[in-house]
Amino acid sequence: MTYWGTGNPAPFPGTAQYPNGSSRPGPNLYTDSELALTASGKLAWYQQVKPHDLFDADFEASPILTTATLNGAQRQVVIGSGKGGYVIAFDAQTGEQVWKTAVGKRQNDQTQHIPAGQTITVYPGDVGGVETPMALANGVVYVPVVNAPAKYMATGHVTYATSNLSSSSGELDAIAVNTGKLLWTSTLKAPDFGGATVAGDLVFTSTYTGQVLAFNRTSGQQVWSWRAPDGINSPVTAVGNTLLIPAGLGSVPMLVALRLGARGTIPTPAASTTPTATAAPTGLTLRISSPDQSQNDTSFSTSTLSAPPGTRVTLLYTNDTPLPHDWHPFDGSSGSAPTLAQTAIITGPHATTSVTFTTPSQPGKYYFQCDVHPFMNGYLIVKTP
Repeated sequence: MTYWGTGNPAPFPGTAQYPNGSSRPGPNLYTDSELALTASGKLAWYQQVKPHDLFDADFEASPILTTATLNGAQRQVVIGSGKGGYVIAFDAQTGEQVWKTAVGKRQNDQTQHIPAGQTITVYPGDVGGVETPMALANGVVYVPVVNAPAKYMATGHVTYATSNLSSSSGELDAIAVNTGKLLWTSTLKAPDFGGATVAGDLVFTSTYTGQVLAFNRTSGQQVWSWRAPDGINSPVTAVGNTLLIPAGLGSVPMLVALRLGARGTIPTPAASTTPTATAAPTGLTLRISSPDQSQNDTSFSTSTLSAPPGTRVTLLYTNDTPLPHDWHPFDGSSGSAPTLAQTAIITGPHATTSVTFTTPSQPGKYYFQCDVHPFMNGYLIVKTP
């Protein structure tokens, strides 16, 4: 048997034409669910954690398989979690829910209808709840939590949780496998995208602002901390007496190794430059953007651009969303073709970058996409004026 956590339905919460997810009536199986598939790929059981989800509440965490003692008998259980902020144990054979424990801050997360014209604040937001892997040791599950809100109207986002991360918090929770009881909670000053990693009698995690932390597994008492050179949104790895820490949120992403007794130093990264728009040389200037609108934050402003063959073109790309995007055209009709040009990946709002290239000499349709969100795509139409 294999066990899977699944993601959210969309659009969420809805669109101007179809508010509150009305374009997708019903529970929207099998989103936000735990699935059990047999070796032949057949569905053995499923449990949908949140039917007709309006708020991106993925149940995406990699499931943990273990044994629990329930009413004096041992049962194999599968423990899942996700962005909705629940940790749930299911009977591994039948899918029966054994226990369900809420973690983190919650507000309006069970709302199924937002009145027209109203805005609500939801915890956990679209990048809240449990975003990175849990850990298991000696009958206890350790859970990293992000307490970041998002604001919604019936027709879409008002603000994303990504815009609130600098002022949001996190926590690391310990839950008993046998009962689902919350054993301890350690409050963190910043969101916890750092997963949970057990080594000996310690559990490690890290925060979005770069704090690496160790806690006593039994008591939850913090026993050690270290400041990484940049923010962290990936789990710490422990191997032997070494910690490997990915610090990827700064200008120069790096992997840092800490070892007992080591005396190394971390070099100061060279300053990086922020991509900005440049004046176009002689030739054609094209413009494309990602507008910050409720249903278009992962769409280009247009799906087609036009230019003559063999023309020197400067493409100006503006990202008005809080999500990272780029513009990447290919010398062919699909993303498997050679690269024609590529902007930097930029995160907005109000960010601009540019790239200059020569259009192909042969008229035709040339595919482009955002590399971060490849479903954002379109065609550069090369044709004689």
